[in-house]
Amino acid sequence: MTASPPPIPSGYLAKIAWHWRHNPKADLWIAWFSIPIAYNIMGICYFTLTHMMPPPTATKSQAEVVEFLTSFSDQIRVGFGVMMISLGFLVWANGLIGWLIMRMQVPYAKAWGLAYMVAMCGGSLTGAYMSGFTLSLAAMRPDRDPEYSQLLYDVTYLSFDGTMGFFLFGSLIWTVVILTDKSRIFPKWFGYTCIWNFTTEFLVSTAMITQDGPFAWDGTIAFYIDTVVYIFWQIIYAIVLFYAIRRVDVPMDGFRRARSGNVPQAQPEIGASLAPQAT
Repeated sequence: MTASPPPIPSGYLAKIAWHWRHNPKADLWIAWFSIPIAYNIMGICYFTLTHMMPPPTATKSQAEVVEFLTSFSDQIRVGFGVMMISLGFLVWANGLIGWLIMRMQVPYAKAWGLAYMVAMCGGSLTGAYMSGFTLSLAAMRPDRDPEYSQLLYDVTYLSFDGTMGFFLFGSLIWTVVILTDKSRIFPKWFGYTCIWNFTTEFLVSTAMITQDGPFAWDGTIAFYIDTVVYIFWQIIYAIVLFYAIRRVDVPMDGFRRARSGNVPQAQPEIGASLAPQAT
């Protein structure tokens, strides 16, 4: 026999508490909510606090780089300090996607899921942590040798753009597994949007070659078109993940049975059934 979970109460906070204690997918929903939280914080930090986006031109002179770092020194350090904390949410988000990939009916699903998580961790390390670290380092002492300040400035944006190889690989994995999956956890049309997304990642690689024009790191193609496509795709993938969580079946192990209220009643101790019964 099993015990049923208590009924869902009325009231917003009471419903949250019920799902926290009894919903077997509570951990998946926590991971999902980390996505809008993380990306909204990152957007505010990148575009408002650190002034890293839209990116300044790659043709700045040493004097202009020093002026930029001096003008926004405090904001850059505060912005990246806040963002470094928010990046922890992306670990949950990437874990959620990797776990969903492992649930797909594709050959070597576990390997695909692990490869996706490794790729996205690499992207976060180089694109977010490294670029934030180098620009914060430059802004901490803007009175240092201008040559070193310009070096840190260049490393910041090149490391940020260089991370697109990781995101390209992650989108490619998603494309392959979605289009070959038989369980239909994700709709097929979303797999084609992943092709659209990873194709734009090629355009960012041109920032390593040119310093001005549409293919520079602040250019129309390498930054603006790629950013618009990526933001639009992020909105789509958050919606698709929402419905994927509702659709997927979770393994009812002991932990999830306990959360859902399906806890087996206590069994008699070994030997108890052999004890003489009272008459």
